[in-house]
Amino acid sequence: MSQHNRTTTEIARRFVGKDNDDAAARITRRLENWGNIGLLTPVGERYTGRGRARAYDKHEQIKASVLLLTFAYQTPKAVLDLVSRLFDDVRPGSKKSKGQLRIIANLLEEAKAGKRDVYLIIKPRELEELPSATIGPSLDALKDQDSAVVVNVTRAIRRVI
Repeated sequence: MSQHNRTTTEIARRFVGKDNDDAAARITRRLENWGNIGLLTPVGERYTGRGRARAYDKHEQIKASVLLLTFAYQTPKAVLDLVSRLFDDVRPGSKKSKGQLRIIANLLEEAKAGKRDVYLIIKPRELEELPSATIGPSLDALKDQDSAVVVNVTRAIRRVI
């Protein structure tokens, strides 16, 4: 396992801190579930067999942290899917990472380097439609919004990396 790959237990402990075993155990179970249903993608095989932990690369660790902070609002699975797909589309080396997605990928790199705060903004659309999700460097997009869920991605990165 590469030094940058981590198991769900290691990600959970970094997210909540080393002294909070109960919270780490709950988060570990949640991350394992998200791996089972495809929200998180492990390095190598999804089903590793009994007694062998899945490992997640840096990008998936960041995605896990952002998903956990998004889930703090009890967001439904459909919204978590939306955020997961956005992170999949901006993964380094992704063929989809062009145009606006390339800009988002570059913003994530700046956030990883600690150069600027970057935000995930989830805004509602029509009542029965899925919301939109984007990552940007400012909160200006919220000026005319009645509501939104915002996650500071830069801070989410610091929690796990």
